[in-house]
Order: sequence, then C-alpha cells, then structure tokens
Amino acid sequence: MFSLVSYIKGLFSIKNVQKVGIILTGFVFCFNHIYGQSNKKIIDSLINQLSTQIHQLPITQARGAKKLESQSTYSIEWDKKPLTFIILDERTKLDSITKSKDKYQYRIRIKDLHRDGIVIKDFFQNQKVSLQIFTAKNANKIKVTAFVDNKPTLSLYQDRLTLGSWDSAHIYSELAEIQKTLVRILNLETRWDISDKPDTARIISNIRERPNASRFQTIDYQRSNDKPIFLNATVEEPALFTGARNESESKAKINQYIIDHTTQKGVKFEGQFSGAVVISETGEVVSFVSSKMNRLKVEKAIEEIILSMPTWKVAYHQGKPVQVSQIIFIGR
Repeated sequence: MFSLVSYIKGLFSIKNVQKVGIILTGFVFCFNHIYGQSNKKIIDSLINQLSTQIHQLPITQARGAKKLESQSTYSIEWDKKPLTFIILDERTKLDSITKSKDKYQYRIRIKDLHRDGIVIKDFFQNQKVSLQIFTAKNANKIKVTAFVDNKPTLSLYQDRLTLGSWDSAHIYSELAEIQKTLVRILNLETRWDISDKPDTARIISNIRERPNASRFQTIDYQRSNDKPIFLNATVEEPALFTGARNESESKAKINQYIIDHTTQKGVKFEGQFSGAVVISETGEVVSFVSSKMNRLKVEKAIEEIILSMPTWKVAYHQGKPVQVSQIIFIGR
C-alpha cells in the first residue's frame, strides 16, 4: 500500500507535472504549426485561384451619355500582411479621340469583409449582372483611389466594390465561381457572426473622405445632406454639364463657363484651379470645396459661380438617379 501511494505521489510530483506540461506544449505547438502551414497552403492556393479568375474577366462596357462611353479591364494584386487584395480598374474612354485611360484602385482587407456580403446583382430587367463585395456592417473600409494620367487625384473610403456590368447570360457562372472562391477565403480568415452581416439591398454606398493628407493633395468636401455620394466616373450614366453630350464635352464646357464668368466678374487668375463638386440626384450643384490655391478672393468668386451653375444632366446608377461627386479642373 505504501509503495502504491508513493508511486501515485511520484506521478504528480512537480518534476513530472512539468514534464507533462512540456510534452503537451510541444504537442500543441506542433499541431498549430502543422495546421497553420496547411491553412496557409490552402489560402495561397485560393489566392492564386481568385487572381486567375479576376484576370480572366472579360472587358466590361460602362454606359455613359452615348450608352457605350468606356470599357473596363480588371486585374488584381495582393499584400500578405495584413491579407489585402487590390483591384485595378482601367477604363478606356470610347468617345475620346486619344482613347485616354483613367484608373481606379480598390484596396480591400480580407478581415473587413463578410461572407454574406459577396453577392451577384442583376439589374436593367435582369439583362445585366455585376459582382458586389460588401464590408461587414457596411463599414467604410474599402479605399478607392482615382488616377488621371497615372497621378492620384482623389481618395475615398466606401462600404462596397462593384465589379463590372456584363450580359447576364454570358458571365453569371464565372462570377459565381469568383463568389465561391472569395467566400472560402473569408471562411478561413474571418470570424464575423450574423449580427455583422452587411445590408446588401441598399443601392448606394456611403462614402467617407480620406481623413488625412498624404503625399498627394486630397480634396475634402462636406455632404450637403445625409444622402450617399458616388464618384461621377464610377456610375453607369454620369452627370453632365448642361448641353454636354459626353464627359469630354462636359469638362470643356465647365472650364469655359467658369472662365467666362470670372472674366465678367473681373477676377483674374493664372495656372490651373481644381476642386470637388457635388451634384444632387436632381442635377443641382449642392456643394463645392476648392483644392486651396491660397487666393481667397479667387476661390470665393469661383465657388459662387459654381454654386449658381444651371442644372446638370442627372447621374444614374442601376436605373436610379444618384448624387455624385466630381473633381473639376479649370485653367486658361
């Protein structure tokens, strides 16, 4: 009896407990390492799969004033820490003599997305289809940067990315495969629950301006009401200045309108002036903020001219009028 008690006590001695602890710790470490390596291989495989699927998407045509204003091609890049994918949307303007290109960059962290926010949307009486990617809780976490001539001009944050506008019959299965791949990545990388599910029925995205200055100048504006705002260049039918038939004409007419009215007011300025203008869903200019040219008299005069502009042609997205923001450039 004594020997059995001694044996049991020996099993639970400090040294033996420490040994067991070391063994268990090693086991857990090995399990996590093996599981982590396996998980990483799966993620890497899915990343490669998603990249191939995005690169193989066909060119999409965006509707403008002439119904076929620009063509978009998509590509994707990745950052691993934190896991982030960057969608590049390059647009060729079909109504431009030079076939100039604009570029939009969407930077999306995987941990900000919700599996129930990867949806395929039909519109225009189910003739067109797009893929929408929403953040959890509709948080404004998707960073959008607009480039003109490869120079960043505006940076915003919003709650979604809309990919494409294709004929439903030709692209639906490809979008469904992208949706499936992305959901598999989110199942491995995120832990959101049902209460974090985004509202994917809301048509328009809430947009937040870039909060801090960066290496390029950003233009901040205040919304005149609580209605969300689209970038004018990203909607299917952009807002156009009165009398303009396309975006190129619209920009030229805006420039000439402001030059003519500053001349009438006796206001003189040299070089180029820029700012952000917001057009309501009824075509009215509701706000404007300049890019700070440090000439208050000139800025004030141009702001008054812009806010008294005639009504624009209304912007439309997915068949509904929307409020939009546009950067305008004025130069003599």
